[in-house]
Amino acid sequence: MQVTGDTSVGELLAMHPAARTVFEIFGIDACCGQQRSLRDACASAALDTDEAIDLLEGRAITTALPLFPQADAPLSELTKAIVKHHHRRARKRLIALIQSARSLCGAHASRFPELWRVRDQIEKLARSLIPHMINEERFLFPYINTFETGSSNAAIVPLFGSVEFPLQSLRHDHSDDLQSIATLRETTRNFKVPEGACPLFGSLYAELSDFSREIQQHVHIENDTLFPRAVEMEKRMARGSAP
Repeated sequence: MQVTGDTSVGELLAMHPAARTVFEIFGIDACCGQQRSLRDACASAALDTDEAIDLLEGRAITTALPLFPQADAPLSELTKAIVKHHHRRARKRLIALIQSARSLCGAHASRFPELWRVRDQIEKLARSLIPHMINEERFLFPYINTFETGSSNAAIVPLFGSVEFPLQSLRHDHSDDLQSIATLRETTRNFKVPEGACPLFGSLYAELSDFSREIQQHVHIENDTLFPRAVEMEKRMARGSAP
């Protein structure tokens, strides 16, 4: 059966092993809301339906990130690339990591009890990082994109008053996410596979190691390129200067 936006939540739970994890992490009611269509469920969670289908079907993740735009590229180009190449990729990798960690816990946690901590830390990171990314996509990035109009009259008036205020909170979130990565490194002894562990153990740790590097790059692009440029452009707009 092909998954579409009209497929019900209940049907997806029966069809796809990843469905319960996806619904849980995105806050979709998979208990009393099983009659809802995937499209309606995604709308309530601010999740794109096509992305949800991609997550449910577990399509392969490309081995490397595409070339990112130059730091001086238009802000709208930077935000679009962040969503396409970092946010969607991160959400997909987090779902896959949770699935792998839960599977390994069921099979090997009696021998390697640190797996329980690894699983919990990955899930904690997902519950922090996924809402953070969705809020950026729904509110912050659309506002930043208006700066390129060159007219303060054309910009959407933000509820937060100035872009600097939400950026303070987002930078704090980034710091927490990097600390979560550091905790995972400590728990896994820098992603070192224990002696006698099965190959799936090695696959999980390799994925975690690669994911940690991508998160650090993601944070660097936002903290050191996008955010400072957005603050400066907003100030120039307030002065009536061209972008």
